[in-house]
Amino acid sequence: MLKVLLVGDEPYMSEEFKTMMDREKLEITICGEAANGKEALDLLSETVCCLNINIDELIKRILEGDIDGFLFKQVKSFLSIDDKQEIKCILIEIDHFKEWLNEQEDRKAGCALNLIKRVITQSLPNKAGWHLLAVSEKKICIILTDQTVIDHNMDKYISKLRKALREYCKCSVSVSISDKILGLEALKTGYEQAELAMKHRFYRNEGSIIYFSEIKKTPLNYSLCTLFLEPLLKNIQENEQAGITSKIDRLFRRFVQNMSAPEVVKVYIQNLELEVTKLVLALTKDEEKIATKFAQFEEGFDYESIWRLKEEVTDFCRSFAKYICSMGESNSRDIIQEIKFFVKENFNQDLNIQKVARHFYFNPVYLGQLFKENTGMRFSDYLHQIRINEAKRLLRRTNMKVAQIAREIGYRDPDYFTIKFKSIVQVTPSAFKNNL
Repeated sequence: MLKVLLVGDEPYMSEEFKTMMDREKLEITICGEAANGKEALDLLSETVCCLNINIDELIKRILEGDIDGFLFKQVKSFLSIDDKQEIKCILIEIDHFKEWLNEQEDRKAGCALNLIKRVITQSLPNKAGWHLLAVSEKKICIILTDQTVIDHNMDKYISKLRKALREYCKCSVSVSISDKILGLEALKTGYEQAELAMKHRFYRNEGSIIYFSEIKKTPLNYSLCTLFLEPLLKNIQENEQAGITSKIDRLFRRFVQNMSAPEVVKVYIQNLELEVTKLVLALTKDEEKIATKFAQFEEGFDYESIWRLKEEVTDFCRSFAKYICSMGESNSRDIIQEIKFFVKENFNQDLNIQKVARHFYFNPVYLGQLFKENTGMRFSDYLHQIRINEAKRLLRRTNMKVAQIAREIGYRDPDYFTIKFKSIVQVTPSAFKNNL
């Protein structure tokens, strides 16, 4: 129900207005009255809730640099922060967000983010000592005012939070933490510190906890240096796979030595993509073929991790080297047949779409889409089907135990094998054996 504040200097008009309105039909409630604008502003300054003002939007305006006095007054009142209040900003960002979201049953970013927010909220200690703010679809900011946590229990709290997210959301998160700041006026500074610390995740492992105090003396390098791409492009043109790998190793060692900022690295990689595109265009003007090939990498590179980015750039260059060498020799159906044969030969190994994509120099997301378009099923379902068919054969023809069969066909967990078997065959492996 909407809340309405009536403002007018004629009391009789206000009363008549209230009488005439069908408040139930309009779904409104009158939460107050004021004789003039100043009185209305005074009423508003007492409570943010009067007009259902979105506190998150007000905080975002402060983070963007808005220094409006009325704005600060509302947020201070809501968060119960005084000018001498110590605050810390904590940023929580989902590692490899697109990949994680693609694995969720409900692939809407908003729904996934709401789940994560609920888990974070449940793991927070003192309910009055923090405020949770969704900054983007994959990034959450916690404004922390709980002095006990700030001074003594930060590591313990963060570890508990990350454990809860791994358990309930099946996701890894990186966390960055600002220095202590004083009062709401410094909130923008604290947020910027946490953002800067988060950028250092690029050179760390996923699931990192990064304190601004640890990285402020080792800033990222935003200067551009000369990197010659000609030798790498020559290797791509000639399909020299070993040369491609060694040149990219050298390129990324340079990035690490310079501590190049992710934005700087992105400039170099985009330039490499452009040069590779030129090589392809020099060989064919078939736009459809070119679009099909580049669709493999339409998700873009992962600029969250230098190590993963290196793998992706290597896959990109090696894939295009093969493509340039044998332009259009194999269509998508041929590729899927090769993959199906590969799965039938290797189903008992530790196999997933990422490993198969790496073997065939494909982007895993694109390969998953291509596989489903050509077979009508997801890759994981196809793999389970192949494994379960082999399990049925072993149950018919051998006396192997269920646990042995599970390991034989690629399942490390016998219980999980039993669940998958029953979901496909409608009975457990033991019942299937007994019914023979």
